Amino acid sequence: MSLIVNIENYSLTEYQKQIVKVVYDEIKPVILSIIEELKQIDINNVSPEDISKKIFIIVTTCIKIIEKTKVNNKKIDGGDKKQIVLELGKIIINTEIDNTSITDIINPIYDTLAEDVLETVIDVSSQVN
Repeated sequence: MSLIVNIENYSLTEYQKQIVKVVYDEIKPVILSIIEELKQIDINNVSPEDISKKIFIIVTTCIKIIEKTKVNNKKIDGGDKKQIVLELGKIIINTEIDNTSITDIINPIYDTLAEDVLETVIDVSSQVN
């Protein structure tokens, strides 16, 4: 596990980066088992379906944490939430998995799926609520 969270290379505003710094430690233990499983993937026998399931869990966990996060007793704006969730998932993957051979496999799948997962969850939750 990494002790340093590098968020400088991500397209977040300073405000969004501050939120990431605050929620990172709360999210990490919740998805630690998922991260550990991703660290163990066999790069010669990758299952995109298994990685996709884990990405779904990472994104939805980030949504849950960000949804309940408040700044100065106010909910975070929807656009900020979306950007934070998408980047936070990627930050977690790239910070906690130090094997670039593995992250080189996960990141393109994450980039393909994460926004669709986020939009689907938002759509479903708005229909339910």
